[in-house]
Amino acid sequence: IVNPGLLAKAIEEASPVKRKVKEISVSDVKSLSSLLIEKLGPPSFKEDLVSRIKGADKTQVAADALSGLSAFFNPTSIAIVGLKYAAKFVSLVRERRKEEYKSFLEMWKRKVEESFSEEKLSKIVSDVGLESIKEALEDEGMATIIYDIIGTPCELFAPLFVANLADELGEFLLIVDGASHFSKFRWAVETLSSTSDEHPGLRLACYLHTGGIPAYEKLPEFVRSFSERRMAILDISPSYVDVICEGRPASFRAALLRALEDAARERLSGNLAFVLYDSSSEPLPTLVKIKPGVLGRLKKALKGILRRS
Repeated sequence: IVNPGLLAKAIEEASPVKRKVKEISVSDVKSLSSLLIEKLGPPSFKEDLVSRIKGADKTQVAADALSGLSAFFNPTSIAIVGLKYAAKFVSLVRERRKEEYKSFLEMWKRKVEESFSEEKLSKIVSDVGLESIKEALEDEGMATIIYDIIGTPCELFAPLFVANLADELGEFLLIVDGASHFSKFRWAVETLSSTSDEHPGLRLACYLHTGGIPAYEKLPEFVRSFSERRMAILDISPSYVDVICEGRPASFRAALLRALEDAARERLSGNLAFVLYDSSSEPLPTLVKIKPGVLGRLKKALKGILRRS
């Protein structure tokens, strides 16, 4: 269904328990569902204990967790793992007996099973691959894909899907809206930033919002990567001006700010304008204005696309 290596990275990073995930070739929705439920579910007693005790020997933790309280309170065991470790163990046992904590773990398990059930996944992931998209590209020359899984447990599939498109489509222009949310995942930023280099002929454009979204740690890196060679800017959050201008001459910053101001003035007058930078043709950012006639034709074309979709 998807690249096994990327799938493993995606699940490993999404898991709050930080479980290791091996590369497994998933051939159908059922096996994908089982893998996600197993790896994204609540921690076992052993995992909970390991995560709470800094510097503890994981082999010893596993042995004690499995052998139970009677073995743990053996004086030899305490001598090996230390009194601090013993106190942590007892504290965790008591906490796991509390109804609130038990309810929390049960709710976690239930939510994961519901979110990644075969029925839910079959609406997002297909066993037949990208055939319908390929057919649309052959017949119409373009395809529009609408996704609404951001902010849900299945949001990790959005960047996986884009990566899968890049692997399979070949020489196309791939435009991704709302890509800022992909920077929630480190692997997604790394993968998409290198997509054009790894897939010669494929052009990837990402619409990156810099305002009104969570402060994702990797978003600056994402913006920097996609603005390095070429970019088009309608407007930008002030802090990201520094991100884009980092390592560039002062003349670049001055030209960018001037062009942004001119573009804003044009939009206030009812015109469409943006800032364009292309390292291969223009050394500095420049203002681009769209003529009213062109804008009208563009709106008409977009309405036609939306009606067909």
